[in-house]
Amino acid sequence: MGAGAGASPASIMDPSHHELFLVGALRPGISLQDANAQLAVVGVQWATANPGESRNQVLSVARLPRLAINTAPSDDHGILAGLSALLIAMSCAVLLIACLNLANLLLARGTARRKEIAIRLALGASRGAILRQLMVEGWILALAGGVFGLTLAAGTANVLVSSLNRISPSRLALDPTPDFRVLGAGFLTCLLATVFFALGPAWRLSRTDVNSDLKDAGSGGTKDGRTGLFAGRHLLVVAQISLTLALLVAAGLFTRGAIRAVNVQPGFQFDSGFYLQLDAGLVGYSESRTRQLYAQILDRVRSLPGVESASLAATIPLGELALGEGVQRAGAPTPPPSDAGSPAEGKSIGANYNVVGPDYFRTLGVPMLRGREFERAELFGTNLPRVVILNSVLAEKLWPGEDPLGRRVQFASPTVAGGKPNADRSLEVVGIVSPFRAHLSDHTPSPMVFVPGALDYRSDMSLHVRTRPGASASDVLQSARTAVRNLDPVLPVLAAKTLRFHVESNLQVWIIRTGALLFAAMGLVALSLAMVGIYGVKAYAVARRTREIGIRMALGASRGTVERMVLREGLHLTLLGLGIGFVLAGLAAQAAGRFLFEVQPLDPIVFLTAPCLLAIPAMLASWLPARRAAQVDPLVALRTE
Repeated sequence: MGAGAGASPASIMDPSHHELFLVGALRPGISLQDANAQLAVVGVQWATANPGESRNQVLSVARLPRLAINTAPSDDHGILAGLSALLIAMSCAVLLIACLNLANLLLARGTARRKEIAIRLALGASRGAILRQLMVEGWILALAGGVFGLTLAAGTANVLVSSLNRISPSRLALDPTPDFRVLGAGFLTCLLATVFFALGPAWRLSRTDVNSDLKDAGSGGTKDGRTGLFAGRHLLVVAQISLTLALLVAAGLFTRGAIRAVNVQPGFQFDSGFYLQLDAGLVGYSESRTRQLYAQILDRVRSLPGVESASLAATIPLGELALGEGVQRAGAPTPPPSDAGSPAEGKSIGANYNVVGPDYFRTLGVPMLRGREFERAELFGTNLPRVVILNSVLAEKLWPGEDPLGRRVQFASPTVAGGKPNADRSLEVVGIVSPFRAHLSDHTPSPMVFVPGALDYRSDMSLHVRTRPGASASDVLQSARTAVRNLDPVLPVLAAKTLRFHVESNLQVWIIRTGALLFAAMGLVALSLAMVGIYGVKAYAVARRTREIGIRMALGASRGTVERMVLREGLHLTLLGLGIGFVLAGLAAQAAGRFLFEVQPLDPIVFLTAPCLLAIPAMLASWLPARRAAQVDPLVALRTE
């Protein structure tokens, strides 16, 4: 797919045409390394046949990026694979919490059924039959949960695809309906979950002592095992609290990252501007006609009410399309771009490349630190001085501590910006601008280089417009579209967006925001499950200890003493779970660190807030059974069997 078009359709066959993205599929069994090795041979042959244009070019194969279109594709497969692995890990943590909760439920239910199981064993039922029955009961629970989960997952996937389609330039060919592989994975997950949370309680209940259980009156003794801090049910609650804290920390980190991404300060003003993406090459206009049409559009849009300034550019900041070139001092040899070494030694510096018109930086609200902007003639004229504008980052890399104005640079590729092999292809630096973000993922300002439209013709350009204070960007945008349509009804307008919507609908912002929503949902589900687990264990313990509590109160214990006793046990469980959870949360934060947007993995706000969000409802879940225990009537409790 071409990012730009030349003067005529035949120019695509010109060896100096560098705006073509070649996309293909590797044959089965061929790796990227094999393809690059074969392409290296083709590159040598091509350089021999075209010694001028292809003298220092290298041909290579890279994965097609999913998050951007650029002239130097980066392999984002590892990032997406890592993010998917993190989401799966967090989903497994939620599943584990649910399994621990159900294991606790089955342990409590099994304790209440000890006498029933003992009677059945005494009547001749085999232990294997008892075990199978209990496992089938667990399997039914898991299967019901699996069906509900798959239904919910299908609906959630549809919502995600629909939200992504709203910001995608083309409709996604993705069917989120579960297929046989997803159903098979869900069936297997249910089976494994059954084995995990049902086998232990079922095995324990099937190995019961018939004589002692038949004699047990169910008065809540210790037949169900230990009742201290390290009782089986309590350890399961501790595990739930630990995993929940890890999920809440991950959710907090991604939520803070999403807030920062939505409120990002990219270094240019986007609250009072919009752009129209145009491409005259799609209707076959020649270079001269395209330049004339774009000049008319600029003049017409600048005269509209509410417009403060307007300009043209090949790429949009924070957009999906990015261009890059190697920049070096003039007169140096042309090695591949590198950040290593000194520019004085001939090293070129990789920089974001853009073709812009007059008033571009004023339109974006980017300060001009030194020098001047491009003039109108440098956008539409011919045979003009070769000039270039750098941002301060690139200027400092090329001439550390020196004045860059009036110096000369060149591009590593000999044909960029109208350069010709065996000719002077240097450009004079006429301006230095403040750095701004070209990509949302730029943690530090990147080098940038800007050339005027006269040096690098592009048929696909974006019309950037800045509105006056008080003017509505959306209203002026509609007026601009009408003006373009009146000038040329057949000129394609590929996109029309306010800069605010452009930033908010950025694909990376969508990924960060969606990831935060998913992790927040997982954290809330885990928190709810953990609270239910704590409440269930403490409520069951209070019910089993009714007679004991009645004896304590009959011997003089106050209601406050009983309430504090139950609360203290819940507090011990919570503190132990939080202690282990801090370790798990630290590990989860480090694993998620590479996917966070401008948030440190060990963010103190998150690590202070998450335990509070967990501890408060945890203690509430313990307080409700404690309050019930304090209201026990000693006379009724003493008569309880």
